[in-house]
Amino acid sequence: MRITLMTMMVLACLAATAAERCELVIDDVAGVPEWPLVGGLPLAEGVIDDPAHIRVLDAEGNEVPSQADVAATYRDGSIRWALVSFVGSPGGKYTAEFGPDVTRREVDGITLTDRQGGFLIDTGPAQFLVTPDALLIESARLAGGRELWAPGQCEAYLIDNQGRRAICRGPAAEIELTTLKSGPVRVVLRSQGWYVTEDGAQLARGVARMSFSAGSPLVKLSHSIIFTEDTNELWLRDYGLTVPLAGAGDATATFDVDRAFDDTVSQVKLAGGDMAAMLQSEFPHFAETESLFTLTQRRGGRVRRGLRRVGGPDQRRRGDRGGGARLRRAVPQGAGGARGRHHCAPLAGALGQGAGLPQPDAG
Repeated sequence: MRITLMTMMVLACLAATAAERCELVIDDVAGVPEWPLVGGLPLAEGVIDDPAHIRVLDAEGNEVPSQADVAATYRDGSIRWALVSFVGSPGGKYTAEFGPDVTRREVDGITLTDRQGGFLIDTGPAQFLVTPDALLIESARLAGGRELWAPGQCEAYLIDNQGRRAICRGPAAEIELTTLKSGPVRVVLRSQGWYVTEDGAQLARGVARMSFSAGSPLVKLSHSIIFTEDTNELWLRDYGLTVPLAGAGDATATFDVDRAFDDTVSQVKLAGGDMAAMLQSEFPHFAETESLFTLTQRRGGRVRRGLRRVGGPDQRRRGDRGGGARLRRAVPQGAGGARGRHHCAPLAGALGQGAGLPQPDAG
C-alpha cells in the first residue's frame, strides 16, 4: 500500500535513439501553470556516459534549468536510461538535447544542509526539516516565515486488529535516512523505520520517499507498509498520515473522481475545522469484483454533503484498485489535520491533481 501526496507528470520520449534531440511529451491535463516534472529518457548504447551532457530546451530553444540522473547503464558504462527533472508548464513543449558536445548549464537550486542528524531542504518557496526522529517531514514553513506545521505534529500511524495504535516516531522506531537523489533541481530522500506501540511492540515497517523540487513548495510523498508478522494473526484496521496544516481563510479540496486520464474532478469548499473525505468502501479482493468510492463533507460533526458514488460501471468492471483521502482544513489559530488513506495526503499546504507513476527506489 502506498500513500502519495503530490504527482509528478510522466514524460515519454518519442524520438529515434539515433537522434540528438528528443521531444518530451507531458501526459497531463491538470492545466496548472507550473509543476515539478520528471521522466525517463532512453539513450542508445555508447552515446554519452555523463549526465552533464543532457539538457532541456523549451519551445523557443532556450535552456530550462534541469537535472539529469543516471537510472541505468549499458555494459560499456554508457547511459541507457536517464531521469530528467525540471519545473515547467504541463501545457508547454520541451525537448531533451543530448550528445558529447552538449553541456548542461549549472544552476543554483535546492540547498541541502545537515541539521539535527537529518536534513534541512530549502527549495526557495519553502523549507522542510527531515530528521531521524520521525518517518515524515518534521516541520515545514514557507519562505515568508509562515509555519505550516511544527515539530512533532506530522505523524504516520496505524491501528492493528487488536486495537493497538502504533506510530513511526521516536528512538524505538529506529528510523534511518538515505539520500537517493541530491541535485540542484530535485532532491529525493528515503526514511524507513518501525511502527511502535506505547509498550514498545514493533508491528510493521514503514518506508517513505520524499521528492523536493527547486522553485516549488510542493512535495511528492510515497509511503509503504511492510508486514513483518503473520498476517493471519495481525492485520490493520486503519492507517494514515496526519499533517496539521496551519493557514488563513477558506480552502478548496480537489478530488480526482475518475481514474480515466482526464480532468474529471470534484471540488469541496472547506471552512476552518471542516473535513472532506473520499474513502474506498469496496475494493476487488477474494471473491469481490466491485470498486466503490464515497465522498463526504463534514462540518461540526454533521454531514453537509451526503455520500456519493465515485467512478462508474466501467471502473468497477475493470476492477481497478485505489484508495482515498481525508482532508481537514485547519482553523487559522489552531491545528487541523490532513489524513491520507493509500494516497493523496497533502503537504506544503497545496492540493493538486494529476496522474503519474510511483518512482522506484532510485528516485
